[in-house]
Amino acid sequence: MQKSTSQRAAIQQRIKSIAYQVIIRGAEHNSFSDTRFLERDNRGIDARRALRIINDYVLAFLDRSLKDGKGQLLDNSSPNYPEVTIKIFKPEPH
Repeated sequence: MQKSTSQRAAIQQRIKSIAYQVIIRGAEHNSFSDTRFLERDNRGIDARRALRIINDYVLAFLDRSLKDGKGQLLDNSSPNYPEVTIKIFKPEPH
């Protein structure tokens, strides 16, 4: 179920730390599971490509959040992943 624009805006106003929205063009709900490998489904993004993107972005997030604060993949779009759009949400200063 998709959230309305007003619901999304309300959530974004409540964030207390930086948040990332990573959108993968061609990805579907099952792109984020092993199902794509088992079904041999040709719709959307290639399963191996989706897995590589997801792994790299999750690793960048964990590196930034738990390690040394790097994870530069999260800073802006990457030429290695032209199918990815990233949005960064920062908390509102109070």
